[in-house]
Amino acid sequence: MTLTFHDNFILSLEYDSEQFNEDDVFVFYLNEDSDEWELHDGEVSHHTIME
Repeated sequence: MTLTFHDNFILSLEYDSEQFNEDDVFVFYLNEDSDEWELHDGEVSHHTIME
């Protein structure tokens, strides 16, 4: 199932700060054309990573 978004949105993911530090969390997305996972920039703040 493919979701397509035409407007901007904010993705916010909480993570366990006792298990991970800010340098260990990333957002990846699946590029369906290449079938590869690609790193997507995100900002980490207050135990949450936002895209």
